[in-house]
Amino acid sequence: MRNLGLNSVATEVGARMHIMAWSEDHVVESRSITAEGEVASSVPVEIDDEEAQLEVDEETQLEVDDAERGDIVAVRIKNFINASIFPTIIKGATIKDLKKTTSFLNQCGMRLSDKDTVEWFICLLDPCFNVKKPVVIKCTKTGASNACTHLDKKQYITSSKTMATNKKLAHIKKQLDLSDSAFKKNLKRWFEVQLGAWSAEHSISYNAFTTCRWQLIDRQLPVGEGGMKSINIRKLHVELYTTCKKIIIMSLAEARSFFTIKYLSLYLDLIKSKMSNQKYLTLRVCFNTSTRFNIGYNLVVRRFAPTTDERQAEQLSTILHEWSSGVLEEFGIKVMLDVLTSTSDLGSDVKCTLDILIDAWWEWCISHLIHLALTEAFGTSIDPNNSKNVDARCFFQRIKKVIEAVNKSEYLQGAFEEAMLELLEMYLKLLNSPQHRWSSTALVLERILIAWEPLLQAYRKLSQPVPLVDMDRTLCIEFYSLIEPVRAVQIKAQAMQTFVIVDVYVMLYSLYTTVLDVSKPLELIIPVRCQLGSEDPYPMSRSHDILQPATREARKFLGKAMSERYFKRYHPILALHQPKKIYANNLGRPMLQKNVLEETDFKFSYLIDAQSMLYPPMTSGKILVKLINATNIDRLDIPVGWTQESLQKQHFVFVNQFIWNKIKCLAKTVAAPIVLKKQQMAMGGSTPAGRLERPAKRVKTLELLSAALDIVAKDDKKDVNGSGECFETAAQMVNAEVQILKGIGDETNIELWPE
Repeated sequence: MRNLGLNSVATEVGARMHIMAWSEDHVVESRSITAEGEVASSVPVEIDDEEAQLEVDEETQLEVDDAERGDIVAVRIKNFINASIFPTIIKGATIKDLKKTTSFLNQCGMRLSDKDTVEWFICLLDPCFNVKKPVVIKCTKTGASNACTHLDKKQYITSSKTMATNKKLAHIKKQLDLSDSAFKKNLKRWFEVQLGAWSAEHSISYNAFTTCRWQLIDRQLPVGEGGMKSINIRKLHVELYTTCKKIIIMSLAEARSFFTIKYLSLYLDLIKSKMSNQKYLTLRVCFNTSTRFNIGYNLVVRRFAPTTDERQAEQLSTILHEWSSGVLEEFGIKVMLDVLTSTSDLGSDVKCTLDILIDAWWEWCISHLIHLALTEAFGTSIDPNNSKNVDARCFFQRIKKVIEAVNKSEYLQGAFEEAMLELLEMYLKLLNSPQHRWSSTALVLERILIAWEPLLQAYRKLSQPVPLVDMDRTLCIEFYSLIEPVRAVQIKAQAMQTFVIVDVYVMLYSLYTTVLDVSKPLELIIPVRCQLGSEDPYPMSRSHDILQPATREARKFLGKAMSERYFKRYHPILALHQPKKIYANNLGRPMLQKNVLEETDFKFSYLIDAQSMLYPPMTSGKILVKLINATNIDRLDIPVGWTQESLQKQHFVFVNQFIWNKIKCLAKTVAAPIVLKKQQMAMGGSTPAGRLERPAKRVKTLELLSAALDIVAKDDKKDVNGSGECFETAAQMVNAEVQILKGIGDETNIELWPE
């Protein structure tokens, strides 16, 4: 809030009060009230700001510090209450219970209710406060808007709620201003378009606009003669669809003409509408434009409700494939020519649709992967019978009950707010969210830890039993320390318009070798290290053996869940479909039955690894080696004649070969027209045009890589630029480019990277 401007302290209360009340048409009404509380006269008069400023008693003026202002208001309220004449100021008036409200008016004055339950507000701020003639404002029957208006105009004080509302209104106004010309040109058409867009965004059927209720509403809409009687939402939806479809097709055509290889990534997901609570299928495409800008479009969202006959007649994946193919065809997308990769959760039907029927290079959606792993680790699945960590589930239920009790109880809420302001000098509301939304769950734990002491103080002040103990705080810190690093990866992976795959890859490696490794201590993350002037007693890290049992179980299940879905790809045996047909022995000596593995030999696509391999200085595969070496192999899984070290080395060779063969296969398609063009230019005696633009600098990514790859900055400058050699085949050009790329090594000076 702004400066409250308190400069004086009340010393006495006059027998008569000068009451200023705003009437309905904002005309100031001046009334004198006798000691018996009866109105002596009531004459509406309009006054300006200067006349509204009441004189201040100069003898009682005191210069106060900002920290003492709240205490001064409390002193002034106490003086009014203790005055013998207080009961007769307003007939039947009583002090409003402050425990039942958290309004900012309590910090600016005193609130009264008369015998008719009409509310009055006495402003105790300078220059309004006057011992003999304090300002009293009559509120409306439905709220305290008159008092808020007075504080805003006279004291320049605005509540945080009002400021937030004004900010939202300003944002909406800005959006409306963009369509101001269309609004003025044809009000009815503007309203139709906005209504159609709104109904489409919220998946509201056009049939809803043919009901009697809507007909009653549209007759009252002030949109000119005839109202909205002729509106056709179905037609508007078609117009909006065709317009958006035209823009998407143009963007796809531009990208298709720029790239010489497949360029699209598909995303298929099942979502649930918050309004209708029904399931919908979403098909999304992402691609890079010619200006290296990542862009994505939701092509279609449709209700997912297959009939019983459809379910029994054929697999759901076939239904999804037919529907997806029809949508892609409508937008002119040819799967075999345009679609390169796809992401989704591991639902069997969805994965089968993308990986097999559409034949795209499939990879896990990182957000889905983390969400499912956390749900499994902390036992918070929708069905309690599927919970593997009962203690963790009970803890979250207990925390949820405490948050709901505070947010729903006016007494607890008031005591908690007062404790927050007293101990932390700020107010933060306790957050609540479904346990299966893990990004929000981390914020819930964070807020609980910040507000721990104020929360306990609020319960003690009301003499209620505290539902939380010190052990709960310990468990809260440990759970937060497990969830927050995983959530950081999820947040990074959700970025849409920036290239973050390398950052995500390195963060996953860091997660695998720290938080998910039970042989290492857990780094504790405490949002508030210093409370009430004393250092937090908890150490910064804690060994796995001394963690709480529920935390140990959660950490174990989290590591297992992440490994099953992602990190198992670095296991030499579990990453293969038929390892016995690959690893063999000859008289006790290790022997390979296949020297080069195909895509069908692996259970995983290694798409993230392949993308990261193209970014210097990761071409050497150092992180891949570290990930493989960090994977424990059970003795019973090791084939005869092999050791863990030899298996790990061979697995790196297999995966590295597979990744680079995949990259070279795609690069040959790009290189073929370039080789042909260079050959033609060489025969014609001309030389290629100027150099290509260097990639944008990725300083933050290099800093993130430095710890993982043990990179040491080098001062020597070596020439790693390629030559202008003319190659006979695309394969020769690709091999030469790959060698140049790998030759960068640990060079961190981006200016020295090749074209």
